[in-house]
Amino acid sequence: QMRMIGAEASGLLDNPAAKRDLLHSGKATDEQLNAAADTFIDHERYGEALEFLEHTHDADRLSRILTAAMEQGDTFLVLRVEKLGAETISADFWREIAAKAESFGKYFDAFRGYEQAGDEEKAEAIRAEHMPDWEPFRPEGK
Repeated sequence: QMRMIGAEASGLLDNPAAKRDLLHSGKATDEQLNAAADTFIDHERYGEALEFLEHTHDADRLSRILTAAMEQGDTFLVLRVEKLGAETISADFWREIAAKAESFGKYFDAFRGYEQAGDEEKAEAIRAEHMPDWEPFRPEGK
């Protein structure tokens, strides 16, 4: 029987095979997957925590990751949480995280945040000032 709760889940941090087995065995319970997610969240390894939360969609844990993303100005994490469909990210949240990212000098995150907020003008200003050689991909007709 798979039993990885609490401290035992910390063995996943440096054991990719155990992490893989837990994620893909088909036998893990939501409790086990959430415990593993907690371990990765506690170690600020949010991307890996999201691998477990893709299975459980635990709202409280996803909210913790959104809080961390805001603190770090990390728009990629927000996009991953939003993709899970557990949260609808408001334009105001996107603007706030974009401003945070900009204050940290994370200009691509700032660009992406303003773009997600629908503030194309601010996104373009960030791109032009801080990433003038970067051209965003724009599909034809969009």
